[in-house]
Amino acid sequence: MTTKVGAGEPADNICHLVDRAKIDLIIMTSVSASGLKISKMLGSVTDHVCRTVPIPVLLVRPQDAQRIENKKQLINRILIPLDGSNFSKQALPVGESLAARLKVPITVFQMVQSSYPYVPSDFVSKIDYSKLGQGEEQIVREEMAALAQKLSANGLVAVSGVTSGTDAANEIIQTTKDSDIDLIVMSSHGRSGLGRWLIGSVAEKVLRYGETPLLLVNVRAA
Repeated sequence: MTTKVGAGEPADNICHLVDRAKIDLIIMTSVSASGLKISKMLGSVTDHVCRTVPIPVLLVRPQDAQRIENKKQLINRILIPLDGSNFSKQALPVGESLAARLKVPITVFQMVQSSYPYVPSDFVSKIDYSKLGQGEEQIVREEMAALAQKLSANGLVAVSGVTSGTDAANEIIQTTKDSDIDLIVMSSHGRSGLGRWLIGSVAEKVLRYGETPLLLVNVRAA
């Protein structure tokens, strides 16, 4: 272990240190606070670092540390949430590497949207939405099972999970509880602006309301 002290803006110092010292991972506490100012929702330093650095950032809240302090091994199972896009799959290599080094199992997870946009009444009789949802869920289950099988073929212990719902963040949070997950690894687009709620609406909500440390992989960096 080495220590460094810098003067000036904390976020800028962290970002500059990442470049100079060739850091591979940042671990920091994130303060989840409510309020109207975007920069205060998770802490301006945390937000700036997550949007700027080209490496994964592990965010841990104070209550997370209290919850895991009695565990012999802090990370025993990893969850990787996906949404079917190449964007979300950017988190896979990081999750795989961690699972291999720590010798812990991975759960790959995806939520299937259970509601559909409104359509005019004259189209309702032509569409069986229950079958449409069931068909989509079956496709996703097959894709997740194939991905888990691929990870297992690479020497990892991997299982798949699929749920149906309308709120991806809530489904991720519930899955972490049901499967006793210790770490969530997921992608973040890292864009700034009012339209994206800091590190992404799903990731931000998982961090705000969940009880599990969150490892964010900036897709631009990946």
